[in-house]
Amino acid sequence: MPSQGTRSRGCTSRIPAISTHPSQRVTRSFDGPPKWPVPPGPLQRTSASSPLRARDHDDRQVNAKSVVAPECEQFRELIELDKFHFENIIRGAARLTRVATDAAKSGMRHGGDCVILEHATLNVKHGHERAFEAAFDKATAIIASMSGYAGLELQRCLEEPNRYLLLVRWHSLEDHIVGFRGSPQYQEWKKLLHHFYEPFPIVEHYELVFDA
Repeated sequence: MPSQGTRSRGCTSRIPAISTHPSQRVTRSFDGPPKWPVPPGPLQRTSASSPLRARDHDDRQVNAKSVVAPECEQFRELIELDKFHFENIIRGAARLTRVATDAAKSGMRHGGDCVILEHATLNVKHGHERAFEAAFDKATAIIASMSGYAGLELQRCLEEPNRYLLLVRWHSLEDHIVGFRGSPQYQEWKKLLHHFYEPFPIVEHYELVFDA
């Protein structure tokens, strides 16, 4: 019997390699270079004739899911968190835009143009309050189109439901007296609203003296 390591005709020596898996063995033949087995994986086709290789492939898939799933979950949570912060930023920017727009329209910016406040107490005929409010809603589009207009408020009295307080902001007194009252749009304003008043209101103009 030939000794180990001696080449003999037709004799092949198999040297086991150190491996953690039974299939990880190196086959060395004196007739050629060593042949390294390909570890089973997703790219290696398995069949029912190789149960060991198929079981190892399934173990790899389970291990991959156990490793990737938590990372994917954390990534998904980060996306949701970023989405939440982004939506809050958009909402905050929209609120700031509305505030800035309202301030610009009302002329109440710090250091902005001088604003004249038109004041009128409107006594509406009893029973016509709903019709007056509907007509006033249409009339706001008319006055809003005028040059020098800076916003208005219509408030209803709690003690007298047919009494309203009208506050209109203008950039100057001439914008109201000359610009609005001397325009064709004022005639449309009169047709919509003046027949509701009894008696006809007294209109006065105010300027800001103190603000806190």
